[in-house]
Order: sequence, then C-alpha cells, then structure tokens
Amino acid sequence: MSFFGAEPTHASVQQGPSYSFAQVRALIEASEYDEARNLVATSGDGGKANQVAQIFTEALILKHQRQFQASAEKMQQIIIAYPQYDRVRQELAHTYFLLGDGEHAKYQFELLAASSQSPDFRSLYNNYIDAIDAKRPWTLDGYIALAPSTNITRGASEDTIFIAGIPFTPKNQKQSGVGLNYGVSGTYQFKLDERFALAFGGSLDGVKYRDRAFDELSGQVFSELSYRTHDWRFGIGPTLARTSFAWEGHNWGYGVQGYVQKRLGNSGDTIRMTARMRYLDYDVQDYHDGVETTIGLRYQHVFSASLLASVGATATRMNAQNFNAYTSIRPNLEVYSDLPLGILGSVAAGYEFRNFDGKFPMTGKGREDRQFSASVGLTLRKLSYKNIAPRLEYGYRINSSNVDLYDYDSHNFGIYLTKKY
Repeated sequence: MSFFGAEPTHASVQQGPSYSFAQVRALIEASEYDEARNLVATSGDGGKANQVAQIFTEALILKHQRQFQASAEKMQQIIIAYPQYDRVRQELAHTYFLLGDGEHAKYQFELLAASSQSPDFRSLYNNYIDAIDAKRPWTLDGYIALAPSTNITRGASEDTIFIAGIPFTPKNQKQSGVGLNYGVSGTYQFKLDERFALAFGGSLDGVKYRDRAFDELSGQVFSELSYRTHDWRFGIGPTLARTSFAWEGHNWGYGVQGYVQKRLGNSGDTIRMTARMRYLDYDVQDYHDGVETTIGLRYQHVFSASLLASVGATATRMNAQNFNAYTSIRPNLEVYSDLPLGILGSVAAGYEFRNFDGKFPMTGKGREDRQFSASVGLTLRKLSYKNIAPRLEYGYRINSSNVDLYDYDSHNFGIYLTKKY
C-alpha cells in the first residue's frame, strides 16, 4: 500500500513536467523499478527537487521490496532536510508501521493528523494510530538527567523550626550541589468500544543530591474513563499523589481530574480545557491542608507538520489556613519546530502570578510571588542510532517574592534518548 498522491494541499516532492506520481507508483507496483528510476531521472533538470524525487523513488522501491528499514532511513533523511514534504512523511509513517516501529509511526501519524486539512485523511491517520494503540495498549517511559545546583530546598530539613507556619533554618539558603533527576511513568488502556476507553497509569519522579536534605520524591496513580467523537475528546477519573522531601513524608493529594478537547473546523487547531480538584493533606504542617482547584486552557495552532505553537493559561485556587491560602494564574507559550542541521526544537516559557491571602507574619503585608520559567529542548536526529536519537533539555526557574525567604532559582539539564522524531 502507498500514500502516493495524497493530500494535494500539502507540500510534496516536486514532480517533473512529463510524468505524474501515479505513473511512478504504477511502475513500482509492477516491479518495473528501472523504468521508474529512468522516468524520474530523465524528467527533471538535475536540481535539488529532482535529486530529492530520485531519493524518494528509491525509498519507495525499497519499500515495495519490503526492505522497510532501508526505505525508512532514506525517507527520514528527506524529512530532516525538507520537513514540509508531507507526502514523504505519509510514506515514512506507513513504512514505520509496516516495520513494526509503532512509536515512530504513531509520532508521524499524529503530526499528519494534527496538520491535515482533509477530514478523510485525518480519519485515515487516526485509524492507523488506533491500530498502533491496539497492538500495544501500554506505554512505559523513563529518564535520568542532571539537576544542577539550586539555592533552596523548598522542603524542610531536620533542624527546621516552624513559627506560625514559617520555616526558619540556615539550610534554606544552602546550595544543594549537583544532583540527578529521575523518573518513570506508564499507562495501560482498555478499549471498551469504538468511543469509550478505560486507562490506568502511574508515575514516579525524584531528585537525588549528595545531601539528602534536598532530595525530593513524588508519585502518582490515576485512572481515566475517556470518550471521543470525530472532533471531541472527554476524560475524567480519580487521582492519588504522594510527595516526600528529605525521604520523609510531606503530603498526600487525592481528588478527581478531567479534560475536554475540541478540534476547530477542518484545521488541525485544537482547544483543550483541563480541570482538577483535590484535597492536600500534609503530614505535619496541618495549616497547609486544604482543597486545591486548578483550571487550565490551551489553544494549539498547527502551521504545518513541522511547526506547531500553543498558548494557554492555568489558574489555581488553594484554600488553606490563613496566609497559606493563595490564588495564582500562569500564562504560558510553547513552540515546536524543525530547525536546520536535522534538529527538532522546542521552547517554552511561563510566568506565574501568585498572591497569598492575609498578612504574612512579622511583615505586615500580603505575600506576593512572581515566578518565571523557561525551557529549551533539542532532538539531534542526525545522531540517531537504531532509530533512537539523543535529546537535550535545559530549564531555568526563578521565584521572586516580597518575602525574601521564598526567593530562589533553579536549573535543570537533561540528556534523554527518544524515538519521538
């Protein structure tokens, strides 16, 4: 099977004036490979477009010969150099599917579905995504990364003294030193019918430093009942979380979370609203106990399969005791794009406004925090080995408060291995 000739609204490899892709496809499917090669080679001007068309033709011949790995490698080279060639991306996605590389295939099909202007082709791409999920209804991810030095622990060390809920300790401004971020997550989904599904999942994330006073560990389990139509997605379910600092229990969080997502028109644009309500139960610091309500809204615009951007905001209300209660809002922006040299890049930034209730003790003023965060990610596809590529990520966060005790900044740097490219 071939997607040759699909979606004329998208960029494709330029064809010569004296042949059509249908002709080339017919020759390949008839195993007349040399005729297909000659048709493409003699119909162009020898320029870049014709050279790419010849490489693409060779990749399709390899695919027809069921040499899927070699075919995918040639098409991946084209996509790295010319990410706008969706016709090549279609064939690449299908080749990965035939190769049994579900993760690579699903990533490419998701890009095609998000950027497609055709309901018919979007449905086709989604059918392949469903088939991939049916073959492997589970996901499993993990990571290990560097956690550079930060000047605050955000937890409480053993010699911390609390006065009216305020932590006082000289270690609050101590440097943590370089540590390790680590984590693992997974899900398993049961398809109930064509529209309903039930999923279970969990995650574990932590940071380990030489000084255990700075160590953090958090875990979460959840389940979700989801429903989908052509343009809508819904999901809701319970969640349970546990957090610890310095290897001592810090708090429990349990509640319910859900989402609603709508595709806008025939474009790949989507708008998504998320909501979560949970009760936070602290082991020792009871004055932090209370109900946390979070609502998020995100709009994603797809310029093409090689350029996506999203903008959104998250609002949170924490009903704790006295000056520990707060209201916050965090606008954010994310951009994903193909870059030169075969790099797949992403950049994200957000700014949080957090205002606390009441007067902060011994200051006579209400606490106000302002937090800026930014991150950059680079997937180096040209350094891939056995379809796995390295990804570099750097993140920076700085919190400024009118209560100096809560000023801090942190850096994160990670090197990951991924098949999502």
